[in-house]
Amino acid sequence: MRSRLIKPNFFRDEDLSSLEPLAQILFAGLWCVADREGRLEDRPRLIRSDVFPTRDDVTSNDVVRWIDALVNIDVIQRYEVDGRSYLQVKNFSKHQKISPKEAKSHLPAPPRVTATALQLQCNGGATVLQFCSEAEAEAEAEAEAEAEAKRVLRHRANDARRRRPRLTQLPLGFDRFWQAYPNRTHRLDAEKAWRALDPAPDLVDQIVAAVEAWKTHRQWADRQFVPHPATWLRRRLWEDEFVATARSAATTQTADAVASLRRQHDYWRRRADTGDEQARLTLAEFERDHATKLGLDQPAAEAAVAEVAP
Repeated sequence: MRSRLIKPNFFRDEDLSSLEPLAQILFAGLWCVADREGRLEDRPRLIRSDVFPTRDDVTSNDVVRWIDALVNIDVIQRYEVDGRSYLQVKNFSKHQKISPKEAKSHLPAPPRVTATALQLQCNGGATVLQFCSEAEAEAEAEAEAEAEAKRVLRHRANDARRRRPRLTQLPLGFDRFWQAYPNRTHRLDAEKAWRALDPAPDLVDQIVAAVEAWKTHRQWADRQFVPHPATWLRRRLWEDEFVATARSAATTQTADAVASLRRQHDYWRRRADTGDEQARLTLAEFERDHATKLGLDQPAAEAAVAEVAP
């Protein structure tokens, strides 16, 4: 038995509603017994055990009678292949969404009737003639082939999605952010948030600088109050007003530090100009150690130390 869909039109169908209630239940049960093509063996005893396993009052003869009724309203087709009887639920693929994992049908399809042949079906003593042209048979075959091709393509697409490897290359700048962040937990969530953000290099610098600023906040002194990195990114906390204030303070501190270095540099330069050899060496070493902040050439500063060193 398989899981199948049932639609509201099932209950509104006038022909189906004219049948006995158990015949209607049998029709829905046949969907669950049928394979992915809507085919099943015409074996009333087995069908009764599948669809009515707990109904002792239902017999195989009842099932035969109800199947005959379903054939008469043209929702089920009876056919034979190599002396064996089968049932085909009509329009099965139109109303059912079949899982690509479901096994292929191993039952033969109903034989096609061409313009040169007539198929006789005896239902309760009544003879019914079914006839279709070769063009209609070819059109039906093309439609079935097209539907099967679409199912194969969907199956392949689903397989490709399942086999698609996870992206292992880290997004630009994520490693810098991760190393700077004090609460390194739930890395996969953080990577997902970073990929969604997709920051440009200047924004990466801004985010990392904001993390460093947040580290000075008293709230982050206790790690339990540091949010998860993914949460911090999604809430865009690098744009918090506190960060701007911290940056301003850091800029002021940097400017004050450079001014202090320049005052010390001027002091040692004045001492060196007096001819004090020790002051010249101290000045050269000072310029070498702080060349970048003083705007001096680093190689030249190092060369100056070598010249005055004893």
